[in-house]
Amino acid sequence: MSQHPVNTLSLQKAILFFKQPAWTRLTEALYMKYIEYGRVGGQVVLQQCTSEEQREISRFLGRPLPSATDLSVRLTDFQQALAKSSFACELPILLLALFPERSHVTKKQQKEQKALFQQQFSKDLSLLIESLPISSIGRSWLVNGNHGRDALFRQHKNESREMQKQLLQVLQLIVSALDRLPPSPSFQSLSHFAFDISGDPHFFDANTANGRLFLSALADLHDLEVSENVVRRSEKEMLDLETYPDEQDHWRHLLYYEAGLLVDTVSSTVAVFHLKYAQEQSGQTDALITHAGKRVLVLPLRQLLGWKKILPSSKRIYVFENPQVFEVIIDELLKLYNTPGNSKQEILPTLVCTSGWPSVASIRLLNLLTQSSPDIQLYYSGDFDIQGLRIARYFLARYPQQCLLWRFDPFSYLTALHHRGVIFETNEVASLLNLPEVFSALVKEMQQERKKAYQEGITPLLLEDIRSIL
Repeated sequence: MSQHPVNTLSLQKAILFFKQPAWTRLTEALYMKYIEYGRVGGQVVLQQCTSEEQREISRFLGRPLPSATDLSVRLTDFQQALAKSSFACELPILLLALFPERSHVTKKQQKEQKALFQQQFSKDLSLLIESLPISSIGRSWLVNGNHGRDALFRQHKNESREMQKQLLQVLQLIVSALDRLPPSPSFQSLSHFAFDISGDPHFFDANTANGRLFLSALADLHDLEVSENVVRRSEKEMLDLETYPDEQDHWRHLLYYEAGLLVDTVSSTVAVFHLKYAQEQSGQTDALITHAGKRVLVLPLRQLLGWKKILPSSKRIYVFENPQVFEVIIDELLKLYNTPGNSKQEILPTLVCTSGWPSVASIRLLNLLTQSSPDIQLYYSGDFDIQGLRIARYFLARYPQQCLLWRFDPFSYLTALHHRGVIFETNEVASLLNLPEVFSALVKEMQQERKKAYQEGITPLLLEDIRSIL
């Protein structure tokens, strides 16, 4: 914008003149072109000009115009005519006076301001990182995490300065939280942890923006720490999880747990049959296992946190997805072997039921079992549907040295099929291709049949497998 002095009286006359109806379309077009170019240049085209518009524009420019109804006017020509007129002002000054309520920041200026604005936000993020020690977990997340500095910049670079400042304040608290996570093997409730960090016990609740960002940070740290043969949650998988709320819950609670944070230690449970021994954190033997006998124990996470060692009754531990199959198998085993004088009743195996996606309690139990007895084997059986197969894949990845697929084969699938079985959706059939090679033979059969099958259909096979090793 020119800084030449403005003759106020002349400018007022210009406003009155160019506010006339004959000039409305041209001044509008001149404004748009000037904002686009950022200078007096280019030309505008008025289509279907009226005779009044042609007459007034021709008179002002001081030259005849073509008789065509579409009229082209160069901004430099208009500026020259404006300078020679009694108004004697520059086009940008006139446009500012004609459209005082509009922005007069040109596209070029907007681009420059946007770049400076984004540079400032980028600088603020960098300053936050530089303020943290090299050993900071929060710094590692911001620098290397999928949801760290680069992602935050892309997502928030065009938000208002006020919103960016609020984000930076939240980031400072999240970074502080990451650096103050409870040291293993200790735990703290999420609400008390949030209160200690922010003064608000709900600050990290998963249904808030702060909580979602904190969870993203924990997920990034999880992926940065695990090796390639452990389950990693790719961006594609996280999108897929929108269809599987149970899997979302599993990951959310597991991320908290692995970070030393507890959401609920009472409702997170796992069912188990025939454990041999449990040692409390104090080193004492827990009498609960001793007196449980052949009862099924539904163990809450709270109980499992009190144990540091668990021993199974067998080297083979059978893990079930479905509680009713789990119960039927136990009932049948007890009928067969839980009789006076039967020498096999004491060697009944340890059975575990996750009831769908494994809870934190389930993971705690299996972790303790595999850590206490590294030579055990986990045999997992579940449904022949997307969830059952994803759980199987998860266990294979989480316990690569101990977990074995149990009855995930074409024969067992065909045995479990029911003539009224549920048909796979098209997207479900496609998702079968994402499973590891170990599932290939089964997947081929499932793609051909296009039906779901369930663990209930192979209950006799599962029972016979267990009986064969007793």
